Amino acid sequence: MTLLTGFTPLFVSSSLTPFSIIDQFPTESIDQSIMPRKEVLERRAAGKTRKIARRACDVCRSRRIQCLFSADSSAACLRCLRHDVPCTFLTSRKPRGPPSRHIAEAKQRAALSSPPLSHPDQQPLPLPLPLPIGPIGIAHFLPEPVFLTVIDDFLFRVYPLVPFIHLPRFKAQLASRDFETDPAFFRLCVALCAITVASLPRNLSSYGIVGYHDAAQVVERASHLITCSYMATSPSWQDQPSFERLRVTILTAVAFLYAGRNHAGYVWFNEAVPCCRDLELYKRDAYKGLDIVDTELRKRVFWLLFIAQVHSRVNDLIPPCGLHFCPRQTDWEFLLPKELSDEELCGESAHSARGTPLISGYVALVKLYLSVLDHLDEFFPSTSAPHILSHGGVVARVLPRVESYSNQVQILSAFPMLDSLLQVIQRLNTVVDQLPEPLSLPLGGREVRRSDDHPAAVFQQNHPFHSMSANLYMTAIYLQSVMLEVCLDRWQNRSRELAREGEGYYVPIDEAVSAHLWSIKASIGEMLVGVLTCLSGPDLESNGQSMIVKLRQVASTFLYPDGNSKDPNFNFINSFVSRQCLDKALSVLIEIDYLVAKN
Repeated sequence: MTLLTGFTPLFVSSSLTPFSIIDQFPTESIDQSIMPRKEVLERRAAGKTRKIARRACDVCRSRRIQCLFSADSSAACLRCLRHDVPCTFLTSRKPRGPPSRHIAEAKQRAALSSPPLSHPDQQPLPLPLPLPIGPIGIAHFLPEPVFLTVIDDFLFRVYPLVPFIHLPRFKAQLASRDFETDPAFFRLCVALCAITVASLPRNLSSYGIVGYHDAAQVVERASHLITCSYMATSPSWQDQPSFERLRVTILTAVAFLYAGRNHAGYVWFNEAVPCCRDLELYKRDAYKGLDIVDTELRKRVFWLLFIAQVHSRVNDLIPPCGLHFCPRQTDWEFLLPKELSDEELCGESAHSARGTPLISGYVALVKLYLSVLDHLDEFFPSTSAPHILSHGGVVARVLPRVESYSNQVQILSAFPMLDSLLQVIQRLNTVVDQLPEPLSLPLGGREVRRSDDHPAAVFQQNHPFHSMSANLYMTAIYLQSVMLEVCLDRWQNRSRELAREGEGYYVPIDEAVSAHLWSIKASIGEMLVGVLTCLSGPDLESNGQSMIVKLRQVASTFLYPDGNSKDPNFNFINSFVSRQCLDKALSVLIEIDYLVAKN
C-alpha cells in the first residue's frame, strides 16, 4: 500500500487497537456522543454525567479573556470582584439551537386547550380574592332590643297592610333566632323593619336609634345590608328568581316610596317585575306542588304589585314599571286570596269558631282595585300597548254582580264616559257595603274612634282592623275622585269646544250631565268628611305615606277659586262641601303628615 506524501499514520504500533486507546482515557472525559445510546442512558440514570461549565463569564467572554480565580473565592472571578458585578461563570449554560419540534407542538396544544393570556410570557393568575364582606348581622342595622321593638310594631300596625309572612312560622323563627343563622330570614327581617320605620316615621325618635336622622336613612341601610347579604351568600341571586327575593324586593321598594325616595323605590320595583314574570305567579300552574301557606303568600305578593301598577297608571302617563303579568293568561279567580287566617292555613285553628280574619281587609282592598281594572285604559290611556292592564271581563268573573246603577239613558248617551264612571262607583260602593263588621265604619252616626276611648287590650285587638278600614275607605274615595276629575275635565273641554262653534249654544241635556257630575263630587266630599271623622290619627298614620298622598290628592280637587265656572252647580259645591273637606283634611294632615310636622 502506497502512503500519500505528508500523511502520518495515527497508529505506529501494531499492538494498539482502537478499544485499547479508549481505555487509556478517563471515563469522565469520554464524549457521550460516540457512546451507544443505551450506555448513555445508563450513565445518566446513575448520576455519572456532569454539566459542562462555562469557560468564561459574560464579562470576560466579551473581552475574550479567561476567568481567573483567587484561592479563597471560587464563586466569582477576579475581574467581576474588582468591578463589583455579578459573575456568571457558575450559571448553567443556555440550550443551543432551535427547540425540539415535539416540544414546540406540545406547547402549542397546551396553549389551545387553555385560555389565552394577554402576554406570551404571562404566568397563569391566581383566583380572584373573595369579596371584602364579612359576617353580617342585625347589629349592623339596629341594636337587638330596638330590632325586636320594630318587629312588634310591624306585627301590630303594619302587617294587615302587607300580609306577606305566615305569622306562626315567622314567630317561631324569630323565637329561635334564625336571623343569626338563616340569611334569607335575616333579609326578610331587615325588609320588614324598613317598611315599618317608613310607615311610622314618628316612632323613629322613640326607638332611641343613634346614627339615623330620618326614616330614609334607615331604609337605605336596610337596602345595603340586603344587597351585601345576597353578595356574600348567594352570588348568583340576580339571575336566579325566587319568591324569597321577590318578597324582600317589594317590601324594600314600598319602604323607599314611603320614605320619599321615589327613584330608589322604582328601581327596586323594576327588579321585582321581571322576577314575578319569571316565576309566572299569574298562572295557576305555577302553584302546583306548593302547600296552602306558600300558595297564599305568593298570591298576596302578586296583588301588591298589581296595586302599585294601578297607582302608576293613574299618576304617570308612561308607567315607570312594566307589567308583572300577562292579561290574557292571568287566572284572576284563582289568584284571589282566601279569607283564612294564618292559623287556619296551617290547621291550628278551627274553621267553625273563627271570627273575621285580618286578611279579609286585604282581600277587600284587592277587590276595590279590581273594580276599576276594566276602565283604567279608558280613563288613563297609556302611550304604550304593553301597559294595557285588562283583557276585558275581569270584574264580571271576580266581583259580585250589581244591579242597574242609572235609568237615565239619555244622559249616558250624551256622555258615554259617565256610564263607565257610574259603573266603577257602583262596584266600589258594593265592595264597601259588603265589608264585615270589624272593617265597616258608621259613617251616618259620626262616631269617632279614639285610642283613649278603649282599654289598651281592646285597642290592641281592634287597631289592625281600624287601620285597614282607613285604607279601604280612603282607597274607594281616591279611585272615585281621580276618575271623576277625568270626567269633569273632558266634559268641560267638550263644552268649551261646542261653545266656540256656536255663540248661543245651550242644550238642556248638557246641564243635566253637569249637575250629575257635580252631585257625584258632592257625595265624594261628604264621604271624605265622614271617614276622617270616624277614624283616629293612629289608624290613618299606620298606612304610611300612601294615606297622606291619597288625602292630599283628594283634598286638592276641592281647591276651586270663586267664579272659576259659570256652572251654578259649581258654586254650590264650592260653598258647602269643599270648605268642609278642606278644613277636615287640613286638620288630619297636620296630625299625621310627618313632613309637615318635621318642618
